[in-house]
Amino acid sequence: MDTAVRHSGAQRGNVQLLDPQAGGLQIAVQRGFEKAFLDFFRVVPADGDDASSACGRALSSGRAVRVPNVAASSVFAGTAGLGVMLEAGARACMSTPLTDRTGQVLGMLSVHYERPQAITVADQRLQSVIAERAAVLLTTATSGPDDELMPAAG
Repeated sequence: MDTAVRHSGAQRGNVQLLDPQAGGLQIAVQRGFEKAFLDFFRVVPADGDDASSACGRALSSGRAVRVPNVAASSVFAGTAGLGVMLEAGARACMSTPLTDRTGQVLGMLSVHYERPQAITVADQRLQSVIAERAAVLLTTATSGPDDELMPAAG
């Protein structure tokens, strides 16, 4: 996550993991956020009904979501999340799914900027590379000896 924040030029970031018991994405690691933000985004539902956050939309679509201006974005318009984002000093953000090699979403990598800004395709590509590497590390860390890659039987 620190790599994503540093290379994106963002000031804050978080990694959320998909937790079936909690029913959604839970913040596992964060940098730069205060309690109000962390409490509000403690669990982002995985039921597909929460499209009122960048990470919720990215989870629903399985694709990165760029929000160059939080205050003017349809993602946050009319939601409680808008006030929380602005209070946290997050004026732009990008959320990128962490997916395993089958495409299943394992979590989310999000970076947040203090000012509205254009988030370029190159920015998104770099974040995707970092997210891919993080997903590999996450998959490796959570797999046991019986989960080693083996040819399919049959």
